[in-house]
Amino acid sequence: MLRRRRAVSRRIVFASLVVIAIIAGSSFYVIFSFGRNDNSSPLSGGATSVTSTSTGTSTSSSTNTGILIMDFTPNSPKISPFLLLKYTLYFVALGPVSDPLAISLSTPAAINFSLNPPVINVTERATYTNVTVTMRPAAGVAEGLYPVTVRAVGPGKTYTQTLEVDVVRYLITSQCFDLTPPLSFTIPVGGSVTWLRLNAGERYGCFPGVDLGLIDVVIPSLNVTSVNLLQYQSFTYTFTKPGAYQYHCDFHASMYGVITVTA
Repeated sequence: MLRRRRAVSRRIVFASLVVIAIIAGSSFYVIFSFGRNDNSSPLSGGATSVTSTSTGTSTSSSTNTGILIMDFTPNSPKISPFLLLKYTLYFVALGPVSDPLAISLSTPAAINFSLNPPVINVTERATYTNVTVTMRPAAGVAEGLYPVTVRAVGPGKTYTQTLEVDVVRYLITSQCFDLTPPLSFTIPVGGSVTWLRLNAGERYGCFPGVDLGLIDVVIPSLNVTSVNLLQYQSFTYTFTKPGAYQYHCDFHASMYGVITVTA
């Protein structure tokens, strides 16, 4: 009986030692595993994935990021060596622009420009900002279209736009009831004369309610009558035979002159 109890006790002790050994081994494995400094992942086959994040500051000026639109009124204004004409150069800002702006015009042809005012401030998305441009080509400038480069120089930025002007040698302009001298020309056969209306119609004209705003060009001896000209519209006639040709406006007795054509 005593022997049997001792055998059972030995088995219990042995079993207990086995359990203790298993627990001790597991603890060592856990401690060893947590103590490893291994960057590899068993799921990725040992590859290391690294994510890099960089931060920076992007700065941009909010004072000159807009677009500046520039153009003449009318487009391609007509000018002549015999006349000192004034037209409007307008500016419209789409977004913030760099104010104040110094305005200048340049062209490869001998055309004189004068600006009033030469420096402007343009308000974003406001009404047009206008500059009056007085221009006149030199006597030797041939007829035709010429490019004009407009530059608006502000703090830190320059805006440019290429426009054009139309040089017409023999140009007669109307303003309100009158024609602007010269009213008569002597031209060679095959030469052309252009009549240009500058003022607006009755609503915006010089004498609202009095002037009906109608202007035309009549050359009776040639049986020629133009259409009624609106503001900035023109009528051009080419004379092919020598002679003296009177012209007038049907609606204004003060508008008349003579075109002399020589062989």
